[in-house]
Amino acid sequence: MSEDSACLPLSLAGPERSEPYDFEQLRIVITGTPKTGNTWLKHLFSQLYLLPKVDLDPNFHANDFHAFGPRWVGQQHYQPDAKIVAEGLKRGIVFVAPFRHPGDVLISLRHHIQKQGADESNDERLRTLLPAAMLEDGENVFGSNTEKFVRDGFFVNLHLSLAWMRGEWALGVRYEDLWLKPYETFKAVTDRILPRTRSQLRHALSACEIGLMQDSYDPNRTFVRKGGLNSWVTVLPDSIKTVLAEQEPYPTQMAVLGYSMDPVDERNARSEEPASPDNPFRQREFANGIPVAPVHLRAYFDQPEEVARDWPDGCAVGEGTFYAWLMQPAKADPHRNESYPVITEFNHWLYRQRSDLQEIFPDPFGEHRQQICDWFLFSACREYRYDRHFAVPILSSWARGRP
Repeated sequence: MSEDSACLPLSLAGPERSEPYDFEQLRIVITGTPKTGNTWLKHLFSQLYLLPKVDLDPNFHANDFHAFGPRWVGQQHYQPDAKIVAEGLKRGIVFVAPFRHPGDVLISLRHHIQKQGADESNDERLRTLLPAAMLEDGENVFGSNTEKFVRDGFFVNLHLSLAWMRGEWALGVRYEDLWLKPYETFKAVTDRILPRTRSQLRHALSACEIGLMQDSYDPNRTFVRKGGLNSWVTVLPDSIKTVLAEQEPYPTQMAVLGYSMDPVDERNARSEEPASPDNPFRQREFANGIPVAPVHLRAYFDQPEEVARDWPDGCAVGEGTFYAWLMQPAKADPHRNESYPVITEFNHWLYRQRSDLQEIFPDPFGEHRQQICDWFLFSACREYRYDRHFAVPILSSWARGRP
């Protein structure tokens, strides 16, 4: 690749905009090439902006956007056209197009198809253009059918993100940058949407690290498989690498996206562990083996910075740790030494996140103490998917008949 073609001529900035989007009307569609980090970005935006995740119809115009509500995030692989772009502008939708090295996209797409299974097609020509054709090589085999798919159809997949960015209709996000420089990369794209604080960015990035997302949202690895950079260097056979390196439109697509098929290019170095965004929850469970839930990260990063500084290791247990804070009686409770069931700091913090609950049960430390604890024991536990171990202080106080 020449020096000039190694740059990225495509703009990542998206549509020109003079002011941030409205938090109360924020709608984000992650679109473009499959297996480029779409699911990761959807969870990141959902965490950062507290956006509900919605399922989008593959036909853009078949979506009932009104039913989704005023703010949401979804993902779908739309081909940009004038009607979609116009409708998006009309509704204030932010389009985001992630992209990734084509070799890694191919490998990730192959594993995804193996999980999903083949789609039947009676059209022989169409069948060979679809990713499911790769399955005919056998599991984890990148053979002649995969090579044929690469020669005849894979470049159309790569075109999706490229087209959105070339038209400057979508914000571009490079998967590799998000992997290697998560804070800087996520800040750059969210600053163009709606800037957030350092603590909010750290929270979203920490809650959406690959391992925690797998454990919390996708234990079967259907959509969040592994992550990592440049596995194509050792996994793909030379015949497929040659097609990607020499057959148009791949060389041009790679040039404008800033990639190469050169195995000694330093940008093609293998990486299996993402850079940490200063994450205090890298272990994904507390030191006593109790799993960390995403809501625990939200509670941690919601604390004042001077408080969180005393908890450098969010997974530690023992006196003075974040875990101890979650389990101790709420300091805001004026009756914490005389009334039961006890309301823990975790229970109280979660209650304060729910305006609907506060409206129904406005007196958590008095008349509605039992209702708030019952909600924490049953409904909230299911909704926020935290371990029932966090109910122990409440249940023990019930059993003793005192705090």
